[in-house]
Amino acid sequence: MNLYLLFKRQCFTPEPPKNSNLFMSTKVYIILVNYNGWEDTIECLESILKNEYEDFQIVVVDNDSSNDSLIKLKQWAQGNFVIDSPKNELLKSLSYPFAQKPIRSIWYSKTEAENGGIENETILSNHLVFVDAGENNGFAGGNNIGIKYALKKNDAKYIWLLNNDTVIEKDALDYLVNSISSNDQVAAVGSKLLYYDEPALIQSLGSQIDSKSIYKLNKPIINTSKKNFDSDDLLDEIEVNDIMGASLLVKRAIIEECGLIPEAYFLYGEETDWNFSFQNRGYKLLTIPKSRVYHKENRSTGGSGNPTMLYYKTRNQFLLNNKYKNIFFFHTKLYFFQYVIRKFFRAIFSDSKVRRAILKGLKDGLNQVNGKIDI
Repeated sequence: MNLYLLFKRQCFTPEPPKNSNLFMSTKVYIILVNYNGWEDTIECLESILKNEYEDFQIVVVDNDSSNDSLIKLKQWAQGNFVIDSPKNELLKSLSYPFAQKPIRSIWYSKTEAENGGIENETILSNHLVFVDAGENNGFAGGNNIGIKYALKKNDAKYIWLLNNDTVIEKDALDYLVNSISSNDQVAAVGSKLLYYDEPALIQSLGSQIDSKSIYKLNKPIINTSKKNFDSDDLLDEIEVNDIMGASLLVKRAIIEECGLIPEAYFLYGEETDWNFSFQNRGYKLLTIPKSRVYHKENRSTGGSGNPTMLYYKTRNQFLLNNKYKNIFFFHTKLYFFQYVIRKFFRAIFSDSKVRRAILKGLKDGLNQVNGKIDI
């Protein structure tokens, strides 16, 4: 018997959400992308291993980390590396006590993973697949390696993109699957994201097109300028136009119809493009507030003031708008004139590195430069 399943059954008595039917569950491939974040990845994996939804497969893609992340992850899976207990006491129970080791795992190159791995891999159950991407192709590129692997498997019903700097409630995946499986018109569902460091505060419930604005902009449901405290009074489902890629569950059939995540953005904007492509084909997106995921936010990019993050966020707004301006946005010339002015003044009053990043982002965005760029 799989060591993890034995441990799980001894220590936990699952209490599925209302209307849950675990006996009819179908397989979910959970994809994490790691870039120099092995500590966060391990905490995330430990929380996944405590989740109540049993029919899953974890795929961790390492985007050419420079800090021996793959070595640390391998040692952890083998039980040869002891990590500290989680730093946030309020969320400690989501990943601690740690799962029994060793955990069965397979290690692939990018090419091996994209070709579906090895034939006799199917003898394993609930094992971990680690993939060495060999290069950093960003959020979309890393996730697409995992998606290609999953699509080679006949048992993959859903793909769950989950940021490596998250921890999940044990019923988070159950709620997502229960919702998406009950509606043929729903392409993807997302979790309620809460701040890991302040778990009583909501980070995101997704975004909606603001029909009251002359620009029809895609705006967060919550007011991000103030603190938004968590509440159990939210609707069971909220229809949205955009779901953050930190927790995004998509049907396999939708990916086969609409394609992989666009890789033109490298960082920021790619999941929005993907979400828009689903809706462009007539499908819906939902946020499921009872699915709770705690997000550390911007761990791999260094925070909101990081020049790399500022460059891609500035540039990619132009790429996204240019692609979907005739579908979702109106009055775009006026809006982008204002957008350029705001970014230009921010650049003027910032330090030299931030200034260069923003100005280059504006220039490259106007010229529709895409892909990975050295900042």
